[in-house]
Amino acid sequence: GGFVEWRSLGILTFVGAVWALLAGTRLLRGEEEAGRWEILLSGQTTRRRATASALAGLGISLAGLFTITGVLTVAAGRYPGADFPLGGSLYLALTLTGSAWVCMAVAALTSQLAPTRRAAATWASGAFGLMFLTRAIADSAISLHWLRLLTPLGWIEELHPLTGGSPVMLIPLVSFIFLLSGAAIYLAGRRDLGASILPDRDTAPARTGLLKGSLGLTVRLLRGNLAAWIAGVGAMSFMFGLIAKTGAEAYTGSSYLRYLFNSLGARSKAVENYLGIIFFLLTTLVALYAAAQVSATREEEAKGYLDNLLVRLVSRAKWLSERVLVAMAGLVVLGLSAGAIAWMGTYPQDSGVALTKLLAAGLNTVPPGILVLGLGTLVHGLLPRHASPLAYGLIAWSFLVELVGSMVKANHYFMDLSIFHHMALAPAAEIRWDSAAIFVGFGIVAAVLGVLFFNRRDLAGL
Repeated sequence: GGFVEWRSLGILTFVGAVWALLAGTRLLRGEEEAGRWEILLSGQTTRRRATASALAGLGISLAGLFTITGVLTVAAGRYPGADFPLGGSLYLALTLTGSAWVCMAVAALTSQLAPTRRAAATWASGAFGLMFLTRAIADSAISLHWLRLLTPLGWIEELHPLTGGSPVMLIPLVSFIFLLSGAAIYLAGRRDLGASILPDRDTAPARTGLLKGSLGLTVRLLRGNLAAWIAGVGAMSFMFGLIAKTGAEAYTGSSYLRYLFNSLGARSKAVENYLGIIFFLLTTLVALYAAAQVSATREEEAKGYLDNLLVRLVSRAKWLSERVLVAMAGLVVLGLSAGAIAWMGTYPQDSGVALTKLLAAGLNTVPPGILVLGLGTLVHGLLPRHASPLAYGLIAWSFLVELVGSMVKANHYFMDLSIFHHMALAPAAEIRWDSAAIFVGFGIVAAVLGVLFFNRRDLAGL
């Protein structure tokens, strides 16, 4: 039970949070930015009532998420060897969806504060990163455990659904969600339609760097987003690097962890085994960055921004090819940055893990992201409105297969359905360069086909 709590809460926190941040900012600030909120408010409703209704709809979606998660946790809990009680399994499902509830409320509030959906999502992501960083610091040493009380993610961790729960922590958690949701509803009535509590600047000095061609424009548009991802992933890599030696010692005595490491081909020392689990999580995050690039590319077309380029001497194939190439380069930079920053965290602890090993482990996180980017681009060229759901859906499915498969010791046919299962658990295991090459090759071929199909179809709006 303790291992399931540690493994699932450490990883599923990101999945639920990312979904809630994207869904919340899209339904509130995104719909308003697109002009559809104005149509809704022309009827017999008010801004506050409409915001409350949108939050209620998101709440129903989260209830559906809890139901699906509950069914899966109950099924996994009945598996021989686990034998988790029904109440504990449902309590675990509630805990796993807790980060989604928190981030939904955060996204609702930032949608009222920020002038654009992109800014709202960025601010909400920053708030989530701060909450996660606080929890990571709290977990780094027993003397710092009190810091869990300062972050909603720490309250979720304190629930302990399978190892002697503390339901009292639901009180501040529920209060936080209702407080932020209520604040969002109140602020929605305090501002004009299309405005924001913290308005955007009306003027700014001209900055013409990188604007001499479409490639430079692509780099300029994507560099800020990449920097934010490097900062977030880097902070996480550094914190886990700091606690790698302590974490390895804490979990060395687990027979289940020894089975897990052996099944994944790990034959290294404890610190490298621990870092192998961490880099699996980083692989998921790098793949999420690739999915975000697919979504951003689709958004450029759907909102009509691409029209401003195509009326000039820029072809569709050139624009999409440059977007894909810059995104692939970003994936490599993100992976190598994660490895280098993780080494900076392990170095003061005298863990004995070489920089070259962690750089290789960081590079090992990139091939699944390239595959996701390539497949997303292919779908963008064929069925543009399905590109973003497919990219995120592939990651969610692969992660779910890995999580459930490791809990119930599933056979390899089931595990092969996950793109992450084909990558080595570096630095705990030797990198499978053949699998990495196949992933990169398939990703590039899919991207090329996507560019060709995109060049032959009409532009598609929202």
